[in-house]
Amino acid sequence: MKQQETNTPEQDTPTLPEPLLDQKEVSTIIKKSESFLEKARWTGVGGPKWLKIGKSVRYKPSHVQEFIDQHPVHTSTTQLETGKAVQK
Repeated sequence: MKQQETNTPEQDTPTLPEPLLDQKEVSTIIKKSESFLEKARWTGVGGPKWLKIGKSVRYKPSHVQEFIDQHPVHTSTTQLETGKAVQK
């Protein structure tokens, strides 16, 4: 005889999307100006992925983290001169 499966409360709870960030919040996180983000959106070069919801621009925290992770980690200015970065 098969046992009837029961759902746990965790299975019944829908997964909510991650909260979205606005331009000001992202500029604070990455320590760049809001105009940097605007230019990156306009040119399509150099900024995190973004969403347009109505008239609002929003960023997923995971996309902001991905943008940060794309940049090499340096431990000295010598690495900048030679182009060598620390592997993460």
